[in-house]
Amino acid sequence: MKEFFDEIQNDYLDEYYLTPVNDSEQAEIMMEWNAWCQAVSDGNPDLFYQTHTEKDMLRQILSQSDTKRKYRKKARFQGSFNPGCLPVDYTVIWSD
Repeated sequence: MKEFFDEIQNDYLDEYYLTPVNDSEQAEIMMEWNAWCQAVSDGNPDLFYQTHTEKDMLRQILSQSDTKRKYRKKARFQGSFNPGCLPVDYTVIWSD
């Protein structure tokens, strides 16, 4: 299993701040994520950036959130990545 974050090599922490999102926001974020995945699969991520630069739904949603950084959790990641950092059976387990 290849770890995306290598604490020894990259010195990333396993603590994250989480922001709750509603179903509508989640759908918008996932639609943008799926467009990114498709662009990488097609070998043309530049097209994604040309058409989505001003949207950046995740950044918009987080900047407008009243509950930004509400939870602080530790993460343990499991899974692997394809070229372009696309996750394959990738999961995260959150703990306090």
